Amino acid sequence: MPDIQINQIDASFIQLICEPHIAKEISESFTFYAPNYQYSKRRGWNGKINLLSAQNLIYAGLFHNLLNWAKEHDYTTDYEYPCNALNPLAFQPDTPFVKSFSLSLVPRQYQLDILKDCMEQGRAAVVSPTASGKSLVIYMLTQVYSGKLLIIVPTVNLVDQMFSDFLDYGADCTTIGRISEQHRKIQDPTRRIQISTWQSLMDYPSEYFEQFKTVIGDECHGFKAKTLIHIMKQCVNAHYRFGFTGTLSNNVMVHELILEGLFGPIIKGETTKNLINQGYLSELKINIEVLEHSESDRKLMKGADYNTESQFLINHKERTQFIKDLVVSLKGATFVLFRIIAHGKELYKEISKERKCYLVYGETEADLREAIRQLADVDERTIVVASYGVFALGVNVPNLCNVVFASPYKAKIKVLQSIGRSLRKTETKFNVYVWDVVDDLSIGSHKNFGTKHYLERIKIYNKEQFDYTIRRRKLPHDQKEKLHQ
Repeated sequence: MPDIQINQIDASFIQLICEPHIAKEISESFTFYAPNYQYSKRRGWNGKINLLSAQNLIYAGLFHNLLNWAKEHDYTTDYEYPCNALNPLAFQPDTPFVKSFSLSLVPRQYQLDILKDCMEQGRAAVVSPTASGKSLVIYMLTQVYSGKLLIIVPTVNLVDQMFSDFLDYGADCTTIGRISEQHRKIQDPTRRIQISTWQSLMDYPSEYFEQFKTVIGDECHGFKAKTLIHIMKQCVNAHYRFGFTGTLSNNVMVHELILEGLFGPIIKGETTKNLINQGYLSELKINIEVLEHSESDRKLMKGADYNTESQFLINHKERTQFIKDLVVSLKGATFVLFRIIAHGKELYKEISKERKCYLVYGETEADLREAIRQLADVDERTIVVASYGVFALGVNVPNLCNVVFASPYKAKIKVLQSIGRSLRKTETKFNVYVWDVVDDLSIGSHKNFGTKHYLERIKIYNKEQFDYTIRRRKLPHDQKEKLHQ
């Protein structure tokens, strides 16, 4: 008798049959603290995520993790998994294989390498930089696997963008359905490929998901959310699963295990730096503008919480003036990124005094967003003041030349996504410039939030081997009363 018997329940879960003490060891090894658990207000929760249920069920994607764990702990295993549906497909990298997709363009070698790894695994969570052409790999997967296929994306913009990309690659539009609030009237459940936002799938019955043999998640780093996990659990017949993301979160262990559980083993493609060096992406130059605030402003903000500091910066006229002067001086299409809506509106108001610009955030209608995106791609004078959330997920402007970080941010995913969105190379664009605006309100050993976030971004830039320069500028004193407006 094996120490651990692994049985397949469905495409989402496997079950472990073993002695209670072994189950406890496994449970402890696959239990981790949730990110920022100490700030949770849930009563009676210890902050831990336990991937093994009380019934000894665990995500099917962790099958190989369990085998490795058992081997390391000298436990024998037997299993009825993977099932026949997971037999890997042979990858043929010759010309006939690629021609069978009837593509309108030639895939890059690294894209074919990712496709090969996916086919050989049958399940995978693919980490490939923003602007590396993940949608082409996704399209090729839709041609490899037969049967009904579900593609889950985070925004309405990405539903339309992926649909448009597929048509550009040579897809037959009659095989693709779109699901979102915007496309309610044109939904066609009979089409083989369905592209949907996860929000649109929230209220669908579990029976709906049983038809899909393959599920693909774009921007899958967001699949930590309960709703997305719930949807993935309902895809009980989707033995082929592929997730795509530009980067993993800072909480690597928890993040990777959940992604592997929902999709499969982590596959890492080329880095952004390598793709730049190989000429696939635009040359990147990051200009860090450190604004040195006055001594009185530093004293005023010493010990301030994050919201107070943010409000202070929103109302700082000289800071806003600096950003406006910077933006209007830039050549080429420019996106100015903000976190807080009030800040975005203030920047939009001031920049509009000198240049035509557009404001885009969560409440902006999808049709208007698309119109602005298209304008920015053809008119190099376009300035768009946009929220990080809207820009990072779903904005594809190949001719974008400048990105201005007008608000402090430290989240690795948001930072890299925002940079990646600007890196697409065109026949006329070879360079892209990121302007990282930093507010130094530090005094003595005390560092303000803007400085702390800046130091975190520096770590990201260094790890990604991005080229950057730092320039410090004196910022005039602003009126204290603006803090309370």
